[in-house]
Amino acid sequence: MTIIAWDGKVLAGDRLGDAGGLARSTTKVIKFAGGLYGSCGSSSAAVEMLEWIKAGENPETCPAYQRTDDYQGIILVRPDRSVWVWGRGPYPFRMEDPFTAMGSGRDFAIAAMYLGKDAIDAVKIANKFDTGCGMGVDSVTFG
Repeated sequence: MTIIAWDGKVLAGDRLGDAGGLARSTTKVIKFAGGLYGSCGSSSAAVEMLEWIKAGENPETCPAYQRTDDYQGIILVRPDRSVWVWGRGPYPFRMEDPFTAMGSGRDFAIAAMYLGKDAIDAVKIANKFDTGCGMGVDSVTFG
């Protein structure tokens, strides 16, 4: 579930959270001193991963679930505009494409950005077509 999209300027995400089948609104993208942060997965795990990143990303103290199949998907855009993605494990990899997305609405968002849409419109398109996305759009920038 979720869509997080980066277009080179804006990090955007949908607002749909699921609490045992109950749709709830939540914020999945934020700006903090270390950059722009977006997450897919558990909201509580998202907060824990953000705090771990803020604390220096020590691989030895990475939350245990990040090493399992239930890992938290993270996009971090650092102040230098480099884009880092966490999958399973404590080590991110750098994305070098001009735009990227993650979550269940990823394919819709990437196609939209390929066709010239910005991250906000890409999330709106994913919200329209992916049943795991919705409830509006949040976005953050460096400006």
